[in-house]
Amino acid sequence: MKNDKALIKQDLESKKTDYFARNYSEQSGQNLLRRMRRHLIFECIREVQPASHVLDIGCGPAILFPELLASSKEYVAADLVGANLQEIKKNNPSPNLILVEADMDSFDWQHNYFDIIICSGAIEYTAEPEKNLLKLIALLRNNGQLICSFPNGRSPYRLWGEYVYRHIWRAKNALTKKTLPAYRRKLFSSGHIVNLIEESISPQELHITHFGHKFLPQPLDQLLRNVDCRLTTFGAEHSNSFLQPFCTEFLLWMRK
Repeated sequence: MKNDKALIKQDLESKKTDYFARNYSEQSGQNLLRRMRRHLIFECIREVQPASHVLDIGCGPAILFPELLASSKEYVAADLVGANLQEIKKNNPSPNLILVEADMDSFDWQHNYFDIIICSGAIEYTAEPEKNLLKLIALLRNNGQLICSFPNGRSPYRLWGEYVYRHIWRAKNALTKKTLPAYRRKLFSSGHIVNLIEESISPQELHITHFGHKFLPQPLDQLLRNVDCRLTTFGAEHSNSFLQPFCTEFLLWMRK
């Protein structure tokens, strides 16, 4: 995992300057899932009262939720990559902003402190994701809210990508002498995550939302990107229990 962290850091440092445009502001098929995830998180935070203390852990090089930054007394943005935090500082002069360079495994803070914690697209790259999830819950105040995304371990797309195609991709890069980073992503069962939380605490509310349908395996999703996007949109518009296993992610929202 130490080697993975080094690869992640190297990869993210190389992407920091165009990260927001490439992954969120530009409307493209390549960033559709990230935009869907961000929209769902916005839907969660739109319903809450103004939060005094916010933690955005694994924040990357951009503040994705500027409304929370503007309304909060203290917005802690934590990330493994120091260059990401410098990019945030350059674009966000807010005095409410606190930048912390740390990976999630080593991150530590006062318990019962935050009103809202957001962990988007990050926990799957940590050494001990279950332990980290429980740590984030411990950092929440009573009535505080955790919003956390997970890659879906039931998704055929995820299973193929993580356990088969990743090795094909690495072999291809080795043959062509390309040095592109390839690091591991852990997959999760929503049922297991719910059980883990409920065995630890009794949350006031807990909801799971599956999203991001993918029907074409890699690399067909890239070769047939327009078809892939239409299928993902179809899945979102006709979501049901039969199609749920094809969702590549799920979003946890809980109130402590």
